[in-house]
Amino acid sequence: MKFRNGIIISMILFVVFIVTLGILMQRAGSDLVSDDYYLKDQAFQYDINAQKNAQRLNFPLKLNAVINEMILVEMPDSLMPFKLKLYFMRPNDKRLDKELTLHFMKQNKYLIQKGFLNKGHYDVKASYVILADSCLQNFHIEVK
Repeated sequence: MKFRNGIIISMILFVVFIVTLGILMQRAGSDLVSDDYYLKDQAFQYDINAQKNAQRLNFPLKLNAVINEMILVEMPDSLMPFKLKLYFMRPNDKRLDKELTLHFMKQNKYLIQKGFLNKGHYDVKASYVILADSCLQNFHIEVK
C-alpha cells in the first residue's frame, strides 16, 4: 500500500512540475520571429529572383583573380550594365570586407589591383541591372 501511495504522490508532483513549467514559459514569452522578419524575407526573395535573372542570361559577369596580381572583371559588350556593385566579404573577419562600385561607360573590362584586398579567401556578391532586370552573381576568390 505504501508503494502505491508513493507512485501516486510522485505522479501528482510530476504533473504539478509540468504545469509550473508551462506557466513559467508562457510568462517569459519568446520572440522566435524578429520584427523585420518580412523585410528580410522580401530581400531574400529579391536575391533569389536576381540570381535567376543572371542564370537566364547565362551568368554574363566574369571575375578572375589570376592575371598579373590583378582581379579581372569582365562583361560581354552585348549585355553591359551601367553600374556594377561588388561586395567582397571576408568570412572570418568583417573588418576586411570591402565594397566597390564600377561604372561601365565605354569599356567592358576592369582591372582591380589585388592590393585593394588583403590576402585570403573572399566571397564576392556582384549585383547589376541588365535590360531592366536586377541580377546577382556570387563568386569565391582567393587572394594570394
